[in-house]
Amino acid sequence: DDLEGAGVLSAVHAALAEAAEGAAGQEAPQLDFAMLDAALGVAEEAFAQQQEAAAEEGSKHRKQCGGGPSSCHHVLLVELGELAHALELLAHLCLALAHAMHAPLLDRCATCCQLLASLAAPASASGAIPGLSSQGVSVLIEALAVVAQWHHFAGSSPSDTAMGPSVPRGLQRRGLAGVGWG
Repeated sequence: DDLEGAGVLSAVHAALAEAAEGAAGQEAPQLDFAMLDAALGVAEEAFAQQQEAAAEEGSKHRKQCGGGPSSCHHVLLVELGELAHALELLAHLCLALAHAMHAPLLDRCATCCQLLASLAAPASASGAIPGLSSQGVSVLIEALAVVAQWHHFAGSSPSDTAMGPSVPRGLQRRGLAGVGWG
């Protein structure tokens, strides 16, 4: 709540939107990885804190909501401000990062997708916060396909790449979780 009041979450949303716009339609996007890492770090922490608050029984958020879990999730999403509507941006960034073969940032971005989607899912049932559009789901599926082909670029053996075979599998699992919520 303090971060949104100070404008930090809005600035993070703007940074994510700028990065997604700059990467749109490019297979080799020119991204400011340091800026994106910082923005995704703040977003991930904000989503994780809201996720933790949603999971706590008897938390102040549940008492404020006065309703079931759906209304509680809505309050938690409102506290995220514009960042609560970043799922589509995150999906597009996942694709750009998959093309860039930037596993650490892709993992962070996919984690943000997963956390935000799980926060938005109960509220979406009430029509409060939309999930991914069909285009967003398509973009995430394309990102999964790109990640699945990483081994062709790195060599045929998993030992040819520093990331090994488990990294793409983990990223694909996160991506599939995001598609499942969309």
